[in-house]
Amino acid sequence: MPDVSIAERFTALHDRVSDVGQNILAKIDERFDQLDQKIDIRITEVRSEMKVGFSQVDQRFEAIDQRFERIDQRFEAIDQRFERIDQRFEAIDQRFEQVDGSLAEIKALLVGMSAKAPENRVN
Repeated sequence: MPDVSIAERFTALHDRVSDVGQNILAKIDERFDQLDQKIDIRITEVRSEMKVGFSQVDQRFEAIDQRFERIDQRFEAIDQRFERIDQRFEAIDQRFEQVDGSLAEIKALLVGMSAKAPENRVN
């Protein structure tokens, strides 16, 4: 390049450096675009995995809710059984009251007939 002036040489060098810089920037932009695409794909994958995971969690909670409903039904059945037992005890109490009343009448009848009933046998 003997016929080229120093100014032209600097301009050519400047142009080359500028071209190299533009190429580097283009390569960087290309790599960032590729990275953005990979990140978008990965985010989409993670979101779909999370949806599947949340779906499984929802199914598990639904199963737990069903179990609690069955347990509640069992407790209601137990409560009904206890109510029936309470009713039976009330009927037994009424029978004992009738027996006590009958015994009191018998005692009064015996006393009225001048017979004395043993005190320790009658409550």
